[in-house]
Amino acid sequence: MKRIFSKSVFLFFATFFSGVYSFAQNPIATPRPLPPEFFINQNAGNAYNSAMRYLRTRKTEFYSKAIEEFEKSAQFYEELGDKSNVGCALLGIGLAQSRLGKNADSAFNYSQALAIFRQFKGGKISEKSLGRLAILYDLLVGKKGAELSAKDDLKIQPPKKGYDEEGNKVDYRFSQNSLIYHLQYFNQPFVFFVKAYEPGVDPFDDPRIAGYSEYPDPVSFYKDVLEIWQLNGFDSLEVATGINLMETWADENRQAAILFGKQAVNKYQEIRKILKQRNERDIRRYINLLPDKFRFLADLLIANGQFAEAEEVLQMLKEEEFSDFIRRDPDEIKNLSQRVTLTEKERELIKRYSEFADKVAEIGQEFLKLDDKKRLLARSKETLPPDELKKYNQLSAQIKDANDSFKLFVAKDLSTQFGATAAKTITLDGALQEKLRRRGDGTVALYTVITKDRYRVVLTTPTVQIDGRTDIKAEELNKKIFAFRDALQDIKIDPRPLGKELYDILLKPIEKELKASNAKTLVWSLDGVLRYIPLAALSPDGENYLVEQYQNVLLTSKTRDDLPNSNLGWSALGMGVSESQIISYPDLPNQKFLAGAIPWAKKELLAIVSDESVKNETGIFKGRRFLDADFTLKNLETSLTQRTQNGKKKFNVVHFASHFRLAGDWSESFLLLGNSKILTLENLVNSPTINFDEVELVTLSACKTAINSEPNGKEFESLAGAIQAKGGRTVLATLWDVFDESTSILMIDFYRLKKENPNLTKAEILQMAQKKMIQGNSQDPKPKPNGDKFVFDANRKFAHPYYWSTFVIFGNWR
Repeated sequence: MKRIFSKSVFLFFATFFSGVYSFAQNPIATPRPLPPEFFINQNAGNAYNSAMRYLRTRKTEFYSKAIEEFEKSAQFYEELGDKSNVGCALLGIGLAQSRLGKNADSAFNYSQALAIFRQFKGGKISEKSLGRLAILYDLLVGKKGAELSAKDDLKIQPPKKGYDEEGNKVDYRFSQNSLIYHLQYFNQPFVFFVKAYEPGVDPFDDPRIAGYSEYPDPVSFYKDVLEIWQLNGFDSLEVATGINLMETWADENRQAAILFGKQAVNKYQEIRKILKQRNERDIRRYINLLPDKFRFLADLLIANGQFAEAEEVLQMLKEEEFSDFIRRDPDEIKNLSQRVTLTEKERELIKRYSEFADKVAEIGQEFLKLDDKKRLLARSKETLPPDELKKYNQLSAQIKDANDSFKLFVAKDLSTQFGATAAKTITLDGALQEKLRRRGDGTVALYTVITKDRYRVVLTTPTVQIDGRTDIKAEELNKKIFAFRDALQDIKIDPRPLGKELYDILLKPIEKELKASNAKTLVWSLDGVLRYIPLAALSPDGENYLVEQYQNVLLTSKTRDDLPNSNLGWSALGMGVSESQIISYPDLPNQKFLAGAIPWAKKELLAIVSDESVKNETGIFKGRRFLDADFTLKNLETSLTQRTQNGKKKFNVVHFASHFRLAGDWSESFLLLGNSKILTLENLVNSPTINFDEVELVTLSACKTAINSEPNGKEFESLAGAIQAKGGRTVLATLWDVFDESTSILMIDFYRLKKENPNLTKAEILQMAQKKMIQGNSQDPKPKPNGDKFVFDANRKFAHPYYWSTFVIFGNWR
């Protein structure tokens, strides 16, 4: 110890005297004063870091302080002309405001920040700004780098407090929560790439990896991330802010939340498609970190009754999960281009939203230039020239007006555009009751209404009218309906428990009266999202289906007015497509879609129609058949105009075994013809040469529901309305995509049973065909579940309601 002390003393004095001597010979020059910008930058950084500390507490009482510090930081960075860090501060302000529930203010600051970052799109941005954006990005989407690290194929774990697992000190910039640590995750929205390594190279020898034995390269991450920022960093921010706004608006204005969520998911899909087609990077691992966000949006849509759109969002997630599972090759990835459909109203609002943000950005940039000049002149105690000062004051006032207007737009305009619809009133139809009394065949009518807090059903029998109700919030009912519809389309799930829950809500209130009236046929007038489920699949007891007790028909206004008796003699016109085709949708004319083959369509048409132009035909009903290239508009028009010698319609049944896309608008709904041609409902209704007058039944055996702009299921009734507007009496269609083989079997049974029982109604025949499919060839009519899965039974191959319940009769069931 003594020797060490002596050496230390010696070194101290040696150093001291050496310094004195050196000072005497070469006096140290007085350091130059630091420029004002240094202190402004220091103040800006201190304020920003202080704001982030408040923000990361996740405590409400600190968010206002975070906003104050971010505002100070933004002001300092504006003085320096550091636009990217001004943008970071604005994002921070917006994030704190969103946590305080100030949604309109938050949306405005996000739009201002994005307007700034749009200037850096595809260009360079500072390392500090990228690091800050990375942290904000994590906070915006609720994902932290540590969560991503655990999913990394290379199993890279972040060092803690600047040390690796063995206790060796590493560059602090790679420690957890440092800027550079976050940079390695800020590259794609909710996904990350790991760079490819040459064969034989240990990835842990990469100097970018925290814990590397040699000193890490301090800019390597910046270089990597800058490349990715230039590719899609700005778009990633749009996704992140959209997700954040979706979640913050959810409680205050659900439709506004849906709008922002759709924007975010669509932008995500755009980026994902581009990234997975690029060859610059080897995709070692591609993880979707958005499933909870997809499901959050889907849940909002379900609660709002927008079932078709909710299914579309969840389908995107399923496609992506499947893609990750099988690691699709680039050619397959190109087909994954699905996006959430925006309604026309939403597109208009987004357009106005974007235009407003750009306008604010333009005004803001002009103001900042004058503000910079004003501050510079103020240092020398000068002021702006009168004309520029006037312009400065005008721009300042415009910015204030823009702020107020934007807040009003988000808070009021969205609410006005997407507010709750007025409550419906129930009109009891006495004339319908009289018709039921005259008929005397066990037919009753059910009129349903869904209000905010209650479900009501009015039962009209030949003698009485009864009002039943269930107290349940519309949102809760919507979720139950969607869950039931989802279960009906999954053959592994037994949907009867859910069907029992809905039965108790929808029919239990009038169950006794139904039985007392000896009802056989239930003619439903459905409200809202009830149109999306087949009532036949409800379960009165959790074991059987409603179709085993009652026939179920959907009433239309046309049916209410006119219920003629069915023509007993059927002659069929069969038209269909069995081959795949490439088509364009009316609302997406510049995109190509594959309409898959329907192999059983040919067998279906051969079995149903005995073509009079072909010898030795064995089809059920005589008529004409046109398949694939022969399925043309001309052949359809010509066939519908043909008459018999006594002047009656030659074909009073029209069967389409082809794809049908059903949307909320007639101009977007269409039937697929041969040769990649389509016939929209609008053209069908407006055509003077297409007429279904005297046609007893129009069947669409491959109907696909598209997106409806109004969440009420009216697109189904609009289909029947279009056919009935052209004289058709009944439409038999499906509520979801159907399985080719089972569809063919059910359709053939339906027509065969009608041939064998000409006096039975269409509703009775459909019930018989559906019950036959439930029972199969077994003596036991009940498919047996095993947990939540159906046990496959060759004798009841299509017993699950997915195969049979999707078929619904609209209109005249007689």
